[in-house]
Amino acid sequence: MEGKVIENSPSGQNFIKYEQVEKNSNFVVFLSLTTMH
Repeated sequence: MEGKVIENSPSGQNFIKYEQVEKNSNFVVFLSLTTMH
């Protein structure tokens, strides 16, 4: 798949947003784990 096709399609944009949110949540968990030490 080409990035342009994904960006132009609404479903592709939603997928990118969902992926970004998932990364952010994982980063928050990582921060909480590191601060516990």
